[in-house]
Amino acid sequence: IAYLAKDVGGLRVVDVTDPATPVLRGAATSIGTARDVEVVGRIAYLACGVGGLVTVDVSDPAAPSRIGSISAWSAFGLE
Repeated sequence: IAYLAKDVGGLRVVDVTDPATPVLRGAATSIGTARDVEVVGRIAYLACGVGGLVTVDVSDPAAPSRIGSISAWSAFGLE
């Protein structure tokens, strides 16, 4: 599985089992402007620019769901 930060498209979850034919498995589109993503376990952490940091549960790749966020500062990248 690959997790893609897709700017205004939010988060995309892509099955890359066969690299020649990646398949979209799920998306979270109402999270803001996703600039970067880091996945740890079942949680995706998204840097969403002025929207701050958003957390998304990706335990079900077909239905990622927003858990929470903090917008006290801008977030444009994760390390």
